[in-house]
Amino acid sequence: MEIREIGLVAFCTAALVISFVFFGISGGNPSYFYPNEYGKIIANVARIIFDFTISLLFFGYSAIFVMFIEGMNTGVLFASGKLKILDVIMLIPVFLSVYSAVCIGKAILKDYRGSGTIHDVLNESVLILIVSLTISVLLGVLSYGVI
Repeated sequence: MEIREIGLVAFCTAALVISFVFFGISGGNPSYFYPNEYGKIIANVARIIFDFTISLLFFGYSAIFVMFIEGMNTGVLFASGKLKILDVIMLIPVFLSVYSAVCIGKAILKDYRGSGTIHDVLNESVLILIVSLTISVLLGVLSYGVI
């Protein structure tokens, strides 16, 4: 991991914390709901895919926007009193998916410049994304006590 990747992930974390504090103080309604017991699992998977896809835009630099949205959602849940421990733990696969997208984005830029190939990090990044999806499904299942 390079210093630029660490800096970008740190900046994304700052965006998450700032938006969490702002929306946690100001309140509001959560931007999503779960219509049935399987809605949480589907919503978690969709959340990870959204985070990965949007973070990959602009070679990983749009990850800041994604983390701001995640902080906003978490802050609103906190302000409305609906924040559960599994929602906080769900930030771990969110960070993993964003990190995976940032690594792939940087590798695409290196491949374009001729200083590396995307294949250098593709296997690791896809593995991180699969782990992120697996954790999000498990958290969705745990939230309804299916296990």
